[in-house]
Amino acid sequence: MEIIAIKRNIILLFSTIVISTFISSCRKGVETNSDVNEIVTLLIKTSVKQDQFYNSENKNFKKDFFINGKFILAYYWDMDPISNSVNLRKNKNEFEKTFKLLRSLSEPIKLELKEGNIFDNVWLRKLTPELIEEFSNERHLKSFHNAILFSRIAINESRNKALIVFSNAISPLSSVSYLYYLKKEKGIWNIIDRQLLSIS
Repeated sequence: MEIIAIKRNIILLFSTIVISTFISSCRKGVETNSDVNEIVTLLIKTSVKQDQFYNSENKNFKKDFFINGKFILAYYWDMDPISNSVNLRKNKNEFEKTFKLLRSLSEPIKLELKEGNIFDNVWLRKLTPELIEEFSNERHLKSFHNAILFSRIAINESRNKALIVFSNAISPLSSVSYLYYLKKEKGIWNIIDRQLLSIS
């Protein structure tokens, strides 16, 4: 009877550990997804506010340029690892460990964003293969304006620093990429710096 009781206790303990680990992993996953969505949304809003076409004061231009009164961004569905050519040139002491983590992320992950209105008259949609073809042939301006891509995001252990590469293209021959430095203060992610990687 004692042996049976011991076995039951071992099974119960093992089950408790497994369940606790599973719950902990789920919580971490939710937190990570929340951080990813917040950071990506922040970068989208920042890029739009800096867009010269979106901010044009020419009402006639905006009327013709916008699609049914909307400024539309199409996002690529994979968050890819950063290129080997990317180096950390700013805030090295503060972000070196986070950059090493970013460098270690070797597999892409899926990015799932809610399509539709983000804010004001700005809309988001997924960059489907059909839209990629339109973009490649520069026939996309009836479907969307800018194609945007995000790399994997590295978030430090304390979950208060992050690095991500964000690319924004208005045509195959006109794009810009930055490495963004972010900090989380009072529960909110903020951009503290950015590093130009490429421009065409």
